[in-house]
Amino acid sequence: MNIKDNNNQNSNVKKYIVKNYYVAYPTLVNVAKGNVVICNMDNLCCYAISEGVYFLKKGIKVGLSSINSKEKPVFTLIPVPSYVLKTFCGGFDDIRSELGKTRTSDNQNEWIIKAADIIYGDGILSKIETIPQERLNNLHSANIIYSFYYILAHFVTNDSLPNVIRNSSEETLKEKVHNIISNNLDKQWSLTNMAEYLYLSPSSLKRKLQKENTTFSEVCLSARMNAAAKFLRQKKASVQKISQMCGYDNYSYFITVFKRNFNITPKKYMCLFN
Repeated sequence: MNIKDNNNQNSNVKKYIVKNYYVAYPTLVNVAKGNVVICNMDNLCCYAISEGVYFLKKGIKVGLSSINSKEKPVFTLIPVPSYVLKTFCGGFDDIRSELGKTRTSDNQNEWIIKAADIIYGDGILSKIETIPQERLNNLHSANIIYSFYYILAHFVTNDSLPNVIRNSSEETLKEKVHNIISNNLDKQWSLTNMAEYLYLSPSSLKRKLQKENTTFSEVCLSARMNAAAKFLRQKKASVQKISQMCGYDNYSYFITVFKRNFNITPKKYMCLFN
């Protein structure tokens, strides 16, 4: 795995382009140009990644920075729907079982892995990246599913499925709540109406989320911020319009929250991407 450990180069990771980006879904990182330092904000383990496609574990917060401040890296983040990952892992297990082999990578600490070189990878991923997340979560299109399968197959090495992929295939309550909010950004969600939506009591929902080391307000914030970040990367609309699309009526407040969360203003974040 050609990922360079960057723990000893702290000067390169102190100034993040983006910090505290919550990886709500299993995510493909496609670095088309330049070098990016990606840091797990939970354990401050950092790697320098260059051109290629990477699989990023869900449920962590990451920071992104550039090694060369004069060079603008070109990269995209593509969430992988849970149903795609689950069926991919299931299909892999079925094939290995038929062959009498059920081997799985035993590295439990992986949170980012690199794929083998992918022919036509850029073209496939650029098409998927334009699909809105709410459609992607519910779009059971054969073309989309097989496109993801094609990319994911390049992470399988020595007939083994990396644990980081397998462990990301099961949907948690945190992820479910995140998906609901992401698909209904125009709704003003609260613990009470989310609990009602899930046929739970507010206290039960609060307790279940606490068991997953989070709160409803944290999940709600990350869902709206991740949606804003994606719209900005895609240059979906003006910054002010995007703030409204993400459920923020107060434009100034949106800018404050975005900068506090990602350590960068929405406008500067948008300019990071071609």
